[in-house]
Amino acid sequence: MLGVKLSRRSIVRKPTSRVSRPVLEGLEDRLLLYSTTGGMWTNTTITYSFIPDGTFIAYSSPTNITSNLNQAMNSQGLTTQQWQQQFQKAAAVWEAVAGINLVQNGDDGEPIGSSNDLQGDPTEGDIRIGGYPMGLGTLATTYLPPPLNTSSIAGDIFFNTAQPWAIGSTFDIETVALHEIGHALGMGHSAIENAVMYAEYNGIKNSLNSDDIAGIQSIYGVRQPDQFNSNGLSNGWYTTAVNVTGSLNSVDQVDMPNLTLNAYNSQEWFQVTVPQNTSGTLGATMQTANISSMTPMVEIVNSSLHIVAYNYSTQYGGVAIASYSGVQPGQTYYIRAIGGSYGSFNVGAFALDINLGTQPVPVVPINDPPIPTYSGGSGSSLNDIMPVGSTPTHGPGGTDGWMQIGRSNVGGWGDALSIDPKFQRNSPGSPSNPIDSNPFNNPFGGVGSFNPGSLVANPAGLQLGSTPGMIAWIPGIAGAIPPAWNGPGSNSNNNPAPWIKALDQTLANWNS
Repeated sequence: MLGVKLSRRSIVRKPTSRVSRPVLEGLEDRLLLYSTTGGMWTNTTITYSFIPDGTFIAYSSPTNITSNLNQAMNSQGLTTQQWQQQFQKAAAVWEAVAGINLVQNGDDGEPIGSSNDLQGDPTEGDIRIGGYPMGLGTLATTYLPPPLNTSSIAGDIFFNTAQPWAIGSTFDIETVALHEIGHALGMGHSAIENAVMYAEYNGIKNSLNSDDIAGIQSIYGVRQPDQFNSNGLSNGWYTTAVNVTGSLNSVDQVDMPNLTLNAYNSQEWFQVTVPQNTSGTLGATMQTANISSMTPMVEIVNSSLHIVAYNYSTQYGGVAIASYSGVQPGQTYYIRAIGGSYGSFNVGAFALDINLGTQPVPVVPINDPPIPTYSGGSGSSLNDIMPVGSTPTHGPGGTDGWMQIGRSNVGGWGDALSIDPKFQRNSPGSPSNPIDSNPFNNPFGGVGSFNPGSLVANPAGLQLGSTPGMIAWIPGIAGAIPPAWNGPGSNSNNNPAPWIKALDQTLANWNS
């Protein structure tokens, strides 16, 4: 049975004659070189879902593009639970440091971009995750959140199923998921190589650094404590437990839907005295499903400070129910709500129900209202559905450019993560890249045939691959589709040459 620490030791520091020495702080730890795109979600409960294999993504010739992410991962020896868990972990990492909650939702398999809801569709996530084969050099693509994209394609993430994928080695799923979820939340790129939001994949990264954290908090703020841990209040220990006996309703329940643990080691304590008309059973239900990505754990502790019942969930967003029978009127018990695992997964919003009656505990739904798609985004196009050849009037700050799914006319502003050309350059089986660190140093010649995901660009303009279609392009100088916005090499925020910086685009001719 799990134990609980119910005493504290005071730490006595012995005097020392040691002279204090200055500590050198690493430069990268202090520089804040993140960027944001100007996009963010309206509802701070942001859902994500995994689209089923076979979900329609785009029209293409000779075969339409459909998602095959699960099949591709399974073929590489990864179970559905294993590869999806990497995304769940990545979502929890972002949630832990910002004023948002990320919730996994079901997905009905409707075609990409077809929902009438920009956010809050109950049948699919705000961020939908799928995959299909793309050109070599590309790992994943992500559409930016509203208002940069104003159709339901906003925030959607697609992995390149032609690439090898792994857990804990190249190419690490969680590393790429962290980067792409960052884009889906509104993050741009960081100039710090150790940051998750660095422009290219250059190794395994399973946690955020200070630059990533500063960036996401500049968009959504820091996590805020709940009513029991603000304005000088705290219920983080049994001695300061909140007495909820007077809040028992007519069926002897206390429902508390708006609670949060906003630090890795935080916990909340509640106290209840058994009423005269008790059912004889004390139940405690901690719910994070539909609320956050936290793994919940709840304990029932008696007045002698012994744990008499506990339960936990291993789900990133689950339900933990502890129950103890034989309670008597007048007895006092404590309820402790904590995270059920370690690190980021101990942080998030939750609901707690204390039940001394016979009625079942109600499930707390997502209460944020749906937000419909709307006209706007790029130019005068409706819901960011832009036919090939149309001209956008502006571009969002920090983005790589307009991205189009296959040969369909559904697209929006986004990024496509590429591989650092210097990464594994001399490793066996790694593709060679003649372009070195700057893909635009190579004067590409002619228009070739490229897989979906390929991109060909040069300083003279943009060249489009001919078959079976393009997934991404960026502005060029001379009459490209679409042309550069606000003049060559600049965007609406006057960031210099975002397309030459080539932050996340495909590297063409990777194997040549």
